[in-house]
Amino acid sequence: MKRKIGITFQGVNVSLDETHFEGCTFENCTLTYSGGRVGLVGCRFAGCEWEFTGAAAATLSFMSALYKMGPTGMRLIEDTFNSIRNGGYGANGPDNRELPLPPPQSVEH
Repeated sequence: MKRKIGITFQGVNVSLDETHFEGCTFENCTLTYSGGRVGLVGCRFAGCEWEFTGAAAATLSFMSALYKMGPTGMRLIEDTFNSIRNGGYGANGPDNRELPLPPPQSVEH
């Protein structure tokens, strides 16, 4: 996974997949997520748009369909979000701060 540390992105398209961002600032960017691994630690976002493509878009579409199917699907989706709110779906919480990272392949400053 690539690492980007302390970079300010302004008015650009940024693909999040397979990249660990730490202490970065995103201003007026389009952030694209397709379903790959990503780390966002201590980052700031201002005026950004989020775009979900590929597997990420398919997952959101599936979750939306489940929610619309009635009480059982609604409960499943609400339980999923409650788990996320309580630190689930990441080894140590939503930002994966404690996950060991692979050795850096590239570092951009």
